[in-house]
Amino acid sequence: MKNAPSLTVKFTMSEGPEKSTGTLRLSGDKFVATLNGGITTWYDGTTQWVYNPKVDEMTVSTPTPDELATINPFIIVSGLQKSYAPKHLKAPTNKYIIELTPLSKSADIKKAIITVDNRYIPVQAAITLSNGHTALIKTVSITKGGKLAQSYFRPDKSKYRSTEWIDLR
Repeated sequence: MKNAPSLTVKFTMSEGPEKSTGTLRLSGDKFVATLNGGITTWYDGTTQWVYNPKVDEMTVSTPTPDELATINPFIIVSGLQKSYAPKHLKAPTNKYIIELTPLSKSADIKKAIITVDNRYIPVQAAITLSNGHTALIKTVSITKGGKLAQSYFRPDKSKYRSTEWIDLR
């Protein structure tokens, strides 16, 4: 997966009774994520934009690594060696389960349990946040794609002219 120019991941996510579906399109550390066809997050490797169509609002920020990991769980897997202590858990045949505990006590993510298949493709992530809530993310499909332009990972300002922009940087 690391060698693909881009990936499109379709997923489901649940936190308690709330359930959503989404699409994550990524290339390296850049991504665009859409939940329920509504809220969209762009990240170009430095800056993050989050558009909420219900209130027609775009929030611009420079996210922390923990904030990024709550949106893009693939970051947890790629940051495994430097930010998390891994532990293999007992798993069913043809699967591997890894529990990740952050090395920093102040991390927003207190625990992540990642399940991968025998081809090392993530199929599920259970992410427990510092507030005690756990989000369960299940992969529906992963498709390799071609190279994406840098502009893909930023919102097109001409499409959001009437939107209220809130810059938190």
